[in-house]
Amino acid sequence: MTKEHYDDPKTDHESLERLPIILLYAILGPPVGAIIFLLGALLISIGDSPDSYTLDIPSAVEMLRFVSGVVLILLFAMMASYVFGFMQAFFTGLLLAEAHARTRGAGYLAAFLAPLAISAPAWAVMVFFFDAQHDFAASLAAVGIASSLSLRFLFRGLFAKR
Repeated sequence: MTKEHYDDPKTDHESLERLPIILLYAILGPPVGAIIFLLGALLISIGDSPDSYTLDIPSAVEMLRFVSGVVLILLFAMMASYVFGFMQAFFTGLLLAEAHARTRGAGYLAAFLAPLAISAPAWAVMVFFFDAQHDFAASLAAVGIASSLSLRFLFRGLFAKR
């Protein structure tokens, strides 16, 4: 590379355009993934509960316990989400930022394929080297894909073609 390449303001501007996408995925990706994971677990557990079909109105104390429990679970899940999802979210953001820079707009297909490309090797490492269960590794991949697509939809203005 020549010295002119490093002094080119266009190159610096393109590098700065990548930063918001990377930060978006690194900062908001894990908590969004935690919320999606908890919603999925809630939907799965509703069908298993024998009380899920009753229409009893809870008392104010029961409702307060429920709401405070949900808030505590959400806070814990959002903090723990960085342990399980930060690397996947960061590298997904990196891939999407690169796709956005090259094509002048990263679409939903890129938002689907980027976490899949990150999850496949992570799944292999978790299953073959750390004896993780296949379904646990697959659920992390599915949550990563759902989180990526959700962020892509919520912040679609950031991904607009320029």
